[in-house]
Amino acid sequence: MTDDLRQAMVHVKQAAVQHRNNYIGTEHLLWGLTTQDNGATRLHQAAGVSPETLHRSVEARLSMGASHAAERVAWTPYSR
Repeated sequence: MTDDLRQAMVHVKQAAVQHRNNYIGTEHLLWGLTTQDNGATRLHQAAGVSPETLHRSVEARLSMGASHAAERVAWTPYSR
């Protein structure tokens, strides 16, 4: 794994924990990959999509869960 990907994975898990979700879904992956400048954000920029706009849009759709065991986060089939 590259350093960029390792850092993005930290943000992915943070998104799940902050929103009290006991899973990591595609929304968490997209949120984590758009938190800082990396290959994913540069790819979105090349496609004409602002990483900041995409990040805010995904963040607005992350729902607050009721999980109290957020430290044990499972990957959904689509996010694997």
